[in-house]
Amino acid sequence: MGYFIGILLALGAVAFNFGNVSGSALGMNVLTGLDTTWGAIFTGIIGSLLFIVHNASKRMDQMARYLGLLMIILIAYVALTNLPPLAPTVIAAIVPSDFSNLLLPTLTIVGGAVGGYYTGAQRLIDVNLTGTENTHNVTKTA
Repeated sequence: MGYFIGILLALGAVAFNFGNVSGSALGMNVLTGLDTTWGAIFTGIIGSLLFIVHNASKRMDQMARYLGLLMIILIAYVALTNLPPLAPTVIAAIVPSDFSNLLLPTLTIVGGAVGGYYTGAQRLIDVNLTGTENTHNVTKTA
């Protein structure tokens, strides 16, 4: 059963990471006007290089911290400059009016999480955190 779940996880991670690359391509298109095909190729190459370069995980961790902070600042900026109506927004977040519109965004979020877990698992293998003796560390990381 473990091999079956592993195969499903790998296939899901590949499929959802295609979604991550296409999302990056769309973002590059919006920011620079670059064609999405070239954006996907560019982000795919960058993502592949991160796995090839030795000790890239330290740089990725640093970059993720700074980009996460930048994302929080940008979200706060957009929220404060647009001033959305707070009460209807909170009510819609708790009790959505149309559940059918939530299917694709939910799949996207879950898919991104699966891709992230797969990437995290690959990084654990890269630093030799394998075997039953490291179960606690793997669980803590997940």
